[in-house]
Amino acid sequence: MEKMEEKMEQKSPYKILKMINGEDVFCKVLKEYDDALLVELPMAVQKHQVHQDEVHVVEHTGLHRWINYSNDSSHVIYKDRILSFGTLAPEVIFYYKMFCKRIKHEISDNESKSEETMMEQMKDNLSKVAKYLEESHKINVEYEEDNSEVPIKISGPKPTLH
Repeated sequence: MEKMEEKMEQKSPYKILKMINGEDVFCKVLKEYDDALLVELPMAVQKHQVHQDEVHVVEHTGLHRWINYSNDSSHVIYKDRILSFGTLAPEVIFYYKMFCKRIKHEISDNESKSEETMMEQMKDNLSKVAKYLEESHKINVEYEEDNSEVPIKISGPKPTLH
């Protein structure tokens, strides 16, 4: 384990971790402990296959937050959950930094908003979705009596899935 610590310190802090469950995680190692790593904004690698036409399939690779539903920017990863690791290539570091900058901006925007502001935004979004569904899908939307902008029930013909 001592060699792992020496290698982590010698090179760039931007790493790709291969977890024992098979996930690939991009991160910046902030601090290394005997049994764990403190990392900044770990991102999971996600691959999508897109059919370009009937013959060709193109694979797209993207990132998404490794730990969802949290605005924490740093997380602890225990070393016994890591199978292998490596230093990210310079072009991947650039992509990771751009992605992290966007995530940090979203986190700071959400932290500056009050709960009331966020609820109003959610109500507005829900109202827009209800109006769209009402107009384009011929469904019935019932609204609260005291607030005609917030739908309480949406009903209509059931869509057919093919």
